[in-house]
Amino acid sequence: MSKKQKCEVYSREDSVMIALTNYYNLVNELEIYSFIKENKNINSFLLDAYQQMEKVFGENVKVALKKKDDSETSNPMLVAYIDTSHLSVKDARKMLRQFKFDWYLKNNERVNGRFIIHVT
Repeated sequence: MSKKQKCEVYSREDSVMIALTNYYNLVNELEIYSFIKENKNINSFLLDAYQQMEKVFGENVKVALKKKDDSETSNPMLVAYIDTSHLSVKDARKMLRQFKFDWYLKNNERVNGRFIIHVT
């Protein structure tokens, strides 16, 4: 790979990370950056997921993103924590169910199940 190609790859990855920081609160950015470099198919998924979260949870929804290891398989994954502190528990669960059935379950295979969502 030439230096020019490497710069293009890095700048593309960097632009994805910049875009993600506009939407998500990245908990330990370096771990997330490393995960995204290893799982390139997750880039567009994360951007699409946030747009769908906005549709269900409202504009400017606050979402923290953290890399964790699956407790059963030890495979790394990303976990989104949607801030629903301004909602009742009943409404937060209802919205999460709506998000899961309207979009998440149809799209999670795009990232091989390496993305899960919680409401907080």
